[in-house]
Amino acid sequence: MKTNFEKTAWLRRAEYGFFFHFLYEKDDFPQPGANLPPSESWNRRVDDFDVRRFAAQLHELHAGFAWLTIGQNGGFVCSPNQTFDRIMGWDSASSHCSRRDLIAEFAEALAEYGIPLLVYTTMLAPMLDWEIVRRLESMPPWDTWENYGRFRDRRSIAAADRRLRNFLGMWSDIHEEWSERWGRRVHGWWVDGCYYAQEIYNFPDAPNGVSFAASLRRGNPDAVVAFNPGVCYPPVRNYPGSPENMTAGEINEPECGLARGPMIQGLQYHVLSYAGKNWSEGPLRTDGRGLAGMTRNIVDNGGVVSWDIPFRADGIQEEDFAVLKEFARIYQDGKRTFPRTAVRVEPPIRIGSEPDAALPGVLEFEMDRQAAVSLTWNGRTIPLAARRGRVLLPAPEGKSEKLQLSAGGFSKEFPVFVRRRLHLSQVLSEPFTLSAAGEEPARYRFALTGGIFRIEAELKEAEPCLWEEEIWRNSCLELFLKHETHSLRQFCIRHDGCVREAVRGHLFDVPFVTTEVRREQDMLYLSIRIALPEEFRNGGFSFDIQQRLNRAGTPLIGILFGEDPQSAAAEVLPRE
Repeated sequence: MKTNFEKTAWLRRAEYGFFFHFLYEKDDFPQPGANLPPSESWNRRVDDFDVRRFAAQLHELHAGFAWLTIGQNGGFVCSPNQTFDRIMGWDSASSHCSRRDLIAEFAEALAEYGIPLLVYTTMLAPMLDWEIVRRLESMPPWDTWENYGRFRDRRSIAAADRRLRNFLGMWSDIHEEWSERWGRRVHGWWVDGCYYAQEIYNFPDAPNGVSFAASLRRGNPDAVVAFNPGVCYPPVRNYPGSPENMTAGEINEPECGLARGPMIQGLQYHVLSYAGKNWSEGPLRTDGRGLAGMTRNIVDNGGVVSWDIPFRADGIQEEDFAVLKEFARIYQDGKRTFPRTAVRVEPPIRIGSEPDAALPGVLEFEMDRQAAVSLTWNGRTIPLAARRGRVLLPAPEGKSEKLQLSAGGFSKEFPVFVRRRLHLSQVLSEPFTLSAAGEEPARYRFALTGGIFRIEAELKEAEPCLWEEEIWRNSCLELFLKHETHSLRQFCIRHDGCVREAVRGHLFDVPFVTTEVRREQDMLYLSIRIALPEEFRNGGFSFDIQQRLNRAGTPLIGILFGEDPQSAAAEVLPRE
């Protein structure tokens, strides 16, 4: 039996590809003046998709592969499916499945250029079509904000079975029909919204994640599969023992969270992010040189990159296509002039609150061939004289510094976030000040004793926002806790003392976190005591704070130590 490393070799050779979010949106149909039912409007949109132009453009961009969504939240899919029609009771006029098999036709058009097609689907049924949710028995009895939490008035149709066995059986049958029809024309699947693997997938008996993946692979046993756990830096496996081949790798900042591959937790290192300002939205976030550098960062470390790009049914528009052609040219030229250079960075560490107390970071690098590569860090340029080695990185003045590697006119860069190391005791630390939008609206002091982590916060806020339904949109202190061998834990502490823990869409009460709130004029004093979970009591832990304050109805948001709260930038150790 092939290993995941062997099954994903073609992806590593492909290096990068492009992702198309081709979807039914809530307000798309009928189009103004069209006077057409949604099914007919959707079919016309599917018919307009120019597979040959897309394939020719992707060939010109040296794409190693392409992705197309089969559907998402709106309930319309771009391929016929008799199983779906039968379950829903649809006829040819009412079916939400397109008449045209766009997946099959796109795969055939791409195959003329040797470009593999992969398909996007979802873990649960489309959340905006309540008839599909009801027929497929896809409403969970547990809370799931990302999918159905905002529609609590629909709880009457919640399934009694916590594992949603009936739903997963029907959903598997629907996907099995597609997979059998497409066969080896489809090379992989990316399953979105897999935030609830412990409720649906992670069981020894079917239906489970293994059986659903088997349905996805029915027509092509070699198809790669990824279950998306949500945005994670760096990418991770969805759950231990999952039947995946590669990381889903959804990230919003592709220049951050750089991992060392090619395999992560037994899966091919893969990243999916958007090249535009958001998913499917233009303009592109940077120029071709910037995209080429970000792509090389991941590919040089053994990874694979999927870029989501804006488009229309008749193809990638000229303005974006010009930038992407520049990207492809610079990327291909850079492969000739810049050796593949894998890197691993241990960031600099700043000790306590003293600005000059710091330990240097370390860059380890390895090139696939000897070349004149130079490193730029903190205003200094250092030539790298060997194919592999280690370089010390002195701590910069700010929270982060761009690390740049250059050779032969090509360069790539990425931020390195400075870590903090705090030796805490029962005596409160010196204050740490948060900066945001030119203000210094918050100060924090910390203490640690007997497994109790204490935070004393002084917040400049005249009137808190406490009325938003989503707790983290209110005035709140978000605390991120991380242990080296455990997942990130996220707590939301509202400015009235209400505390919730967010776990992949679920919100839980937190009995081991207590708060005291005191207000004096325009100041809020928030005292937090956390009885640390057992895994955080041995060997220290890391944390960061993202603070949200009300400024006349507009949120002011700042991060204390890092520029990304998931970096968990401050390492806490008991004082010796």
